[in-house]
Amino acid sequence: DADTDSDTDADTDADTDTDATGDTGASGTTGDTATAAFCPTGTAADLQIEIFATDASGVCTQCTGNITLGVRVSNPCPMVVDLPLTQDCLVGTWEVAQQGGIGMGVGQICAQVMTQVPVPAMGSVEDSNGFGALGAGNYRGSAYLSTPNNLVLDTNFQVL
Repeated sequence: DADTDSDTDADTDADTDTDATGDTGASGTTGDTATAAFCPTGTAADLQIEIFATDASGVCTQCTGNITLGVRVSNPCPMVVDLPLTQDCLVGTWEVAQQGGIGMGVGQICAQVMTQVPVPAMGSVEDSNGFGALGAGNYRGSAYLSTPNNLVLDTNFQVL
């Protein structure tokens, strides 16, 4: 190669890719192979989606006081990735059900329109809904996302 390093690519750093960052990642990545492993396509398929319960202390599986369900969409990619939705809201319906009891649900008013939510590079977007103080017991929280495949997320938590 015409550059001054000992590898065979055309840049001046000592790695085998063609970008000038001195890393082993593909051009356009943050440079480490771990990022490439978590962001193989740079599309919505790489997004990580999770549901969680929170109380005043933060994320909980054994909770007290007022309970909120949250959904987080995290982007491990070094570029903005759009999440396609079939409505203009991330979560169309939230539900909390006590084991052996009756559940309560909250539907949001969402327009039936295809949209994209941009998830920032190496960042996240969130949505949440408060359910207030729930009686002691074991619960399942659910979120019905407005994704084209109608993704349903569940989490179990206990109210002490």
